[in-house]
Amino acid sequence: MTVDIKRIIDLRLKLHRHPELSGEEFKTAELIEKTLSKFSPDKIIVLAETGRAFIYDSGKEGKTIMFRAELDALPILEPDDTFNKSLNKGVSHKCGHDGHMAILTGLAEAISTNRPVSGKVVLLFQPAEETLSGARTVIDDPKFKEIEPDYIYAIHNLPGFNENSVIIRDGNFTSATNGISIKLTGNTSHAANPEKANNPTDATLELLDFFRKEITTRNFKNFVLATPVYTTIGSPDFGITPGNSEIKVTLRAYDYGDLDKMIGYVQDTVKMVAQKHNLKFDISYTDDAAPVYNNQRAIEVIKSAANENNLRIETIPEPFKWTEDFGYFTIKYKGALVGFGAGEGPNLHDKNYNFNDNIITHAVSFLYSIYKHYNKQ
Repeated sequence: MTVDIKRIIDLRLKLHRHPELSGEEFKTAELIEKTLSKFSPDKIIVLAETGRAFIYDSGKEGKTIMFRAELDALPILEPDDTFNKSLNKGVSHKCGHDGHMAILTGLAEAISTNRPVSGKVVLLFQPAEETLSGARTVIDDPKFKEIEPDYIYAIHNLPGFNENSVIIRDGNFTSATNGISIKLTGNTSHAANPEKANNPTDATLELLDFFRKEITTRNFKNFVLATPVYTTIGSPDFGITPGNSEIKVTLRAYDYGDLDKMIGYVQDTVKMVAQKHNLKFDISYTDDAAPVYNNQRAIEVIKSAANENNLRIETIPEPFKWTEDFGYFTIKYKGALVGFGAGEGPNLHDKNYNFNDNIITHAVSFLYSIYKHYNKQ
């Protein structure tokens, strides 16, 4: 395997300086396309506007193996003293997608000098993972039918695990999730006469208590979590009592059955509280994602690749609480998401997080070993 690691790290640093939010990754996609074009893919397909698929096609029958990285960044302001600081104020790569893209670029370089002898290899750069919409949009693109994989793989760097370790789990690897927005509507009054209003404050506080203290105590099979992430009541006017409120909550569960049960509890409770306080209500849903399900055969290949590269394997006993829209791929296709230990440092989505470039060489070699498993001479 021949790969210019310095060039890969330089690309990662450039991607970090120019992050783009979900669905806006146009310049990121252009840079990735310009870079990977140097490694002579047989075909490039645009998916879901900003997505890119780079295809290495043997021209012979065989399996289609896909590797995925993410294009998007997060709406997080990076501290002023950050090395190689983002130039797009308020947007930064605080999940390591810049590193994932760089790793897949290294894999492209390696494959370009050892092209597949049968079937196809597809390097997919997917938009909008952070909003949990990109994978579904890519799969729904009619052009995706040209490259539907037999197996699909992805890695995600994980701070807090031993550097260059491989973190795996058969079956569910991450949680299912759903975002719920609840709007309550009453009537305003002059702030001098609050008794004439129908104020949603008490109902809002009651619902917040339900999410914080009660919902997870109901009857569930496995782990569930409700996290209020946003609340607003009324308007910033000292002369008007509140007439409306909004709560946004993220629900998480290890399996869909428990998630559906949680949603049912939410619907029943919101209706009950709204009626109790004589309020109108509206419930909407967004940011839903399936749990990532790791195929047993794909995990066997991952273990083999880890052993080939002398990488420590760590098996987690329970799925991660966080969500990844890679689950939409594993609903339809065999595959696996594997964690790659990034060593000690700030957690993902922390404003002080930064990708650990020390894992790039090992991650590229690891993915290349997976590729070789399907590309035996």
